[in-house]
Amino acid sequence: EQIASALVPQLTGDEREQLAKRGTNNAEAYEAYLRGRYHWNTPNEANLVKAIAFYTRAVTLDPNYALAFAGIADYYNMLGVYGVLPFAEVAPKAKDAALKSVALDDTLAAGYAALGFAALMHDFDWEAAEEYLRRSMALNPNYALGRLWYGYFFAMAGRHEEALFNARRSLELDPSTPMIQNTAIWVFYLLGLYDEAIEMASRVATNDPQYGLSYIILCLVLLETGRYQEAIEAAHNAVEVLGRVPYTLTRLASAYASAGQRESALALLEEMKVMSATRYVSPNMMATVYVHLQDYESAFAELERALEIRDARLIWLGVDPQFQVLKGDPRFTELLRQTNNPVLKARLDKPATGERDFSGRRVSGEAQTGQKSIAILPFKLINPAGASGTGDDYLGVGLADALVTRLSAVRRFIVRPTSSVLRYGSGDVDPLDAGRELGVEYIIGGTIRFVGERIRVTAQLLNVREGATRWAGRFDEKATDVLQLEDSISMQVASALVPHLTGDEHHQLRKRGTENAEAFEAFLRGRYHWYMMTEDGFAKSIANYERATLLDPSYAAPYAGIAEYHCWLAVYGLMPPAERMAAAREAAERAIELDDTLAEAHTAHGLALLNHESQWKLAETRFRRAIELNPNYTMAYAHYACQLAMESRFDESISTARRACELDPLNAFNAYFLTWCLYQARRYDEGIVQGRLLLQSEPRYGAVRLVLSYMQRRKGNFEEAIEEAKKGVELLGEISMFTAALGAAYAEAGKIEEAHRVLAELRERSAKQYVSPYHLAFIHIQLGERDAALDLLEQAVENGEPWLVWLGTEPQFDSLRGHARFDALLRRTNNPAAPPQHVTASESATGEKSVAVLPLKVMSFSPGDNTGDEYLGVGLADALITRLSNVHRFIVRPTTSVLRYQGQPTDPLKTGRELGVDYIVDGSIRRAGGRIRVTAQLLHVGEGATRWAENFDADFTDVLDIEDSISEQIAGALVSQLTSEERIQLKKRGTDDPEAYEVYLRGRFYWISFTEVGFDKALVCYNRAFAL
Repeated sequence: EQIASALVPQLTGDEREQLAKRGTNNAEAYEAYLRGRYHWNTPNEANLVKAIAFYTRAVTLDPNYALAFAGIADYYNMLGVYGVLPFAEVAPKAKDAALKSVALDDTLAAGYAALGFAALMHDFDWEAAEEYLRRSMALNPNYALGRLWYGYFFAMAGRHEEALFNARRSLELDPSTPMIQNTAIWVFYLLGLYDEAIEMASRVATNDPQYGLSYIILCLVLLETGRYQEAIEAAHNAVEVLGRVPYTLTRLASAYASAGQRESALALLEEMKVMSATRYVSPNMMATVYVHLQDYESAFAELERALEIRDARLIWLGVDPQFQVLKGDPRFTELLRQTNNPVLKARLDKPATGERDFSGRRVSGEAQTGQKSIAILPFKLINPAGASGTGDDYLGVGLADALVTRLSAVRRFIVRPTSSVLRYGSGDVDPLDAGRELGVEYIIGGTIRFVGERIRVTAQLLNVREGATRWAGRFDEKATDVLQLEDSISMQVASALVPHLTGDEHHQLRKRGTENAEAFEAFLRGRYHWYMMTEDGFAKSIANYERATLLDPSYAAPYAGIAEYHCWLAVYGLMPPAERMAAAREAAERAIELDDTLAEAHTAHGLALLNHESQWKLAETRFRRAIELNPNYTMAYAHYACQLAMESRFDESISTARRACELDPLNAFNAYFLTWCLYQARRYDEGIVQGRLLLQSEPRYGAVRLVLSYMQRRKGNFEEAIEEAKKGVELLGEISMFTAALGAAYAEAGKIEEAHRVLAELRERSAKQYVSPYHLAFIHIQLGERDAALDLLEQAVENGEPWLVWLGTEPQFDSLRGHARFDALLRRTNNPAAPPQHVTASESATGEKSVAVLPLKVMSFSPGDNTGDEYLGVGLADALITRLSNVHRFIVRPTTSVLRYQGQPTDPLKTGRELGVDYIVDGSIRRAGGRIRVTAQLLHVGEGATRWAENFDADFTDVLDIEDSISEQIAGALVSQLTSEERIQLKKRGTDDPEAYEVYLRGRFYWISFTEVGFDKALVCYNRAFAL
């Protein structure tokens, strides 16, 4: 409570109640529970056994101890998942314990999370499982493990976006606990995000080599990517750490089988058959080995045996990549039906197609929404010089681009944007190969030939999976009738895909932006040159757009192109930004005035409003309207994702950026925007992986080098940051923002002379061209010249610099936050992060406070004493975490995140920075006979200051009162006014029996150790607590 009060000076009544809430008043039961938690947090078979022993002792000592019952349910759930005991034996026990937990405490998020998973394992009841997991999240949205189980559930059900959101959210809540990381990796694996899964699994294994489960999932993902020898090595590591148990041996056998080492795989199968005489061996796990041996009959025999004994690992069947080779067999479908698997309803019997996108995912043409995915290749010119030698090479791209726009108007189509198909504009391209690479169901290709004054076009629509022509047409028109060609082709393609078009769809397909063929031709030429993305291309593009508007002043599309042109010149610092953005806004408004259904116009207007006039709400309205008008227009998603990131709405931002990647998976622009949003969200590891994935496919995409340089600097990798910046400058030339990035990298690396050389170069360059003061400020920040940096930022405001929209989130400005001049800049630009005059810089925009509670140090009164009270340090911290988590305004790192610091000499402020929290709780415990002395302090990590500190000296039987006092005082320090509900939650105890409580603490301590002995002891403690 004191910690909470230090963080929030005015706690609400409800917050105080939540902080005061105890799981038990029985100290012995509490001790047992703490011992159980201790062993639980190091998952292996030995520790699981110790955890259950203490949990059972806790509920024996205090039969009303809801948290201990939730621990028991988690234990039995995990035994089934890891194949230690048959599901038929553990699932009823898990469900029974979970039901007791929620019956005793209907507000316990942990109880409902355990019940959700138990319902799925025991009854294959997907609907009930989802309802219980949803209830858990409603009770405590910041419960990281429950959030992860929720994501895991969605992954198993084939609901990818919901799975990703919850998995990533759990990592944000608890970024460093191996169990959380490991389960998130499983979600990535099930969703096919193999590169992300490998990167994270490798990192977990490196950081904690004794966390054996990371090797298991690493082995599986490596198998899916064909890296068999590495998979064998990972499986061997798992066996070494976790022992020769079925869970590890089946993975090793699968790796041997995939690598062609059949005899080794068969030998392990025989070992497990012998093992099955004395212990449980999951038939589902055995089936995976047979799949990798390509013995599918034996695999089905094992899966059918798994169904017979209700092996709940079958709930993974619909999405586990290992089993997808079986999905065409009716027996596979029957297994899904027997387990009520929701994947069965949505599953399409189409083979996965395509290459990997920039996120590392395999691009697939399958659509679960009923929409048809299409790509239109640039038309091939048979005589590109044209009959009159005027140069008509623009027409191949231009006609394809026009068809993309027309067909995108039909909501039942997902149309790949023109930027995705430009790579196929030259050379001989097999359209079916292109379709598979683009991950679409249908591909359109064709040719253009000029004959005298006429133009002849052939076009065909191919079904990529079947390799068959769905429609073909020939068109012969006057060269001036390109509009008629566009009408005819788009209508016939749409009719071939959707035989019965609605009246609105007919209208959209027939809609022309202009009736002036010459203006249309000029616009097509402009689009062609725009896609070249060169300085010469930009110049030719704007000239053609302006010509189109002269030929037809009522033609909206070229005005949208003009707006886009001016926006990009301003953003890349190629021209003074204020006049460019003003021109962009004027052109965008003219386009909307002429045609308010043009998504490109709304997007350009939103960008101009945001970057020029800081009209945040109106800009968001424009972006959302653009997406509504054309759900396939990925530039609208990309710019909207950026706005969401600017406002610190990072979950929405990254989800929106990923949606752009899903719609156009091979477009480097979208992958770049996603990388940028990850950087702004300070998810540097993910951002670096994403950026490198982009470079694997587009090694000359220089802009991403800038972001990689920024992220490497944030991680302290200064030499890598310098190299990335150098490569960016080499690829993109003398653009000031890239040169400034190199200067800032030099400065932060301590290479002051080189940094000053870059500054001098940029000052000299500024005499000839515009140099962004915003990016120059980065160099001065790293040189420690804060006032000079602020001077430049104020100059940037005067210049109308578009990059100022990032002031609120840009990590490089963190050293300026809280400075009066910087806060004034935020207010001048109407930034959502701008603090009101009375709000201090340390207060968060959302009101949430992130807190970590370190294991309390157990001290002896005399040197050399061994008190046997180690459980109290972890146990009391675990109890405080549980209490504080009941206040939803706090994001509290779970016990598993802080265990690594137990018994270690730590700097709490450094630890707080490692854990990524605003506040950290630290303290110590001394016990002598029946007395206990606890000291605790709440530190503000950013300020390095103590917000609250207190000493407590009482009889040990009053340990529950100490927990009440600490949690309430912490909450009061964090929140000035607790609600009545929060006060109730803070005061809530699971028991009032101090002996039961102590035993529960011991159980938690043993449980968190995750060893066999620990599990045994935990179960004893939990049982004793339940008895008390």
